[in-house]
Amino acid sequence: MSDKLLSPCAWEAQGLDEDPHSAQLAQDICDVTAWLCVKYHVPSVRLWLYRHRWQRGQQITGVHALASHEKHLRILSGAEAAFPAIGYELRDTGGEIFAHPLCEREHSRHQVLRGFARVEAALRRSRLS
Repeated sequence: MSDKLLSPCAWEAQGLDEDPHSAQLAQDICDVTAWLCVKYHVPSVRLWLYRHRWQRGQQITGVHALASHEKHLRILSGAEAAFPAIGYELRDTGGEIFAHPLCEREHSRHQVLRGFARVEAALRRSRLS
């Protein structure tokens, strides 16, 4: 089985953005991106979530993070820990996957701090459980 990645435009054409949780998913991607930048002291991170066609809500197949930095593996590990902490279920059953668009917006300092605090608090709670 070969995996197929779709661009954001193809994602919309396939009707995969019709998930009522897609706005929350976009916010979650931005919050985790902000958390990664602050946590690992890097200027930017490119973060993608992957899903199977049938996944909705807080179900994802996987996470991929890119940073032009020597901390790449730590950043990827942080992203893989952050999404389950904020309520996502990672489940890959094989087959076709689609990349959810990454966060490319400029954020205010307030938005960055809010996203960082939200993810950091979720990670603390998950460690205590």
